[in-house]
Amino acid sequence: MPTLVLALNYWLHLIATVLWLGGLGMLVLVAWPGLRPAGDAQAGEFFEALERRFRPIANISLAVLIVTGMIQTGGDPHYAGLLAIGDAWSIGLFAKHIVIVGMVVVAAMLQWGVYPALDRARLLAAKPGGEEHIAAERRRLRRLAAINLGLGILVLMLTAFITALE
Repeated sequence: MPTLVLALNYWLHLIATVLWLGGLGMLVLVAWPGLRPAGDAQAGEFFEALERRFRPIANISLAVLIVTGMIQTGGDPHYAGLLAIGDAWSIGLFAKHIVIVGMVVVAAMLQWGVYPALDRARLLAAKPGGEEHIAAERRRLRRLAAINLGLGILVLMLTAFITALE
């Protein structure tokens, strides 16, 4: 692969990583704890608004990470095939891919589970118990965002491991 193409691929991969994990870190470690004093309802609405703005960035970053990661993996001299696991590098890469699948699953749970449930809960907020449904979905949103951040940090650790083996 030409050096310029490879460099562009690495750059895009790093930008997508920074945007996704940096955004998750900002939401989980800064925004939510900083909003707590504002009260649950008001803080929850603001957190949701931040998360809604972040969602397209996260989705685009995920797509970029998958495409650029496949290009990088295919061009790596250590890579012998999808399930060719014979050394520490391939074990580390396989573990990294399992964690990435976990991140995609969590993102899918958010996209097709939590967000629609939160929208439904908001529509039903006027009914008895409606506010509790909103609060429960917000807790689920925060919990899954924190899990995804933890998985992302694990991916970075595994990346450091396989990079150190090169």
